[in-house]
Amino acid sequence: MCHPSFASVYLSRSFAKGKNKVKSGIKIIAVNDQELGELFEVEKLKEDFSKPISHMVKMYMEQLSIRSAAGAIEGIPVKYDGNTYTVQDLAEIGRKGTKEVILEMDAFVDAIPSVITALSNSALGLNPSQQGSSIIIPIPKVTREYREKLAKGAKLCFTSTKDAIKKVQAKYIRVVDDNETLSVDFKANLKTQLTYLASKTIAEAELIYKNKEKELLSSE
Repeated sequence: MCHPSFASVYLSRSFAKGKNKVKSGIKIIAVNDQELGELFEVEKLKEDFSKPISHMVKMYMEQLSIRSAAGAIEGIPVKYDGNTYTVQDLAEIGRKGTKEVILEMDAFVDAIPSVITALSNSALGLNPSQQGSSIIIPIPKVTREYREKLAKGAKLCFTSTKDAIKKVQAKYIRVVDDNETLSVDFKANLKTQLTYLASKTIAEAELIYKNKEKELLSSE
């Protein structure tokens, strides 16, 4: 997971582009840390809301880039033997010219199916195949179709991020609802602030997605 500030740095750069602003239509509500602090650890709450965006930005940087897929393969996460590794943790990575990447899996032969699954399910549009203890990965050309495939992956990633933010919102609202010591009005106030934080965070994620989509589909 990226550092929590990573998303805000990326976001500030996105806002600087100006032309691709998202009009969220969200009514601005003052978020009162002191009121939220009556029930929650405020820094932890804000971190929970920011984590999905940090993860989305990391995915965009590592797996949804126009740069050669060869450079992104090494960082693809692989679930193997109950743990999560990267491709470079499990394989020796080599290249055959500019058209193929070869993964030598001699040290982790049992992990070959897991690596192939991770490569196939990544957003890079890869079509790996096994040859003995090696995995051969043809590198896709940067065509319009490839760009559109990456843009589709960016949209799916944004949708997952939005769902994750809503889950954070629901988790904290349940805490409010389950508390029997707070007044009805104060509960309503807290839930309004939580709903606003979720909506604002989703709007930020959408802005990042829109700028990423524009970058991916640009012909330059």
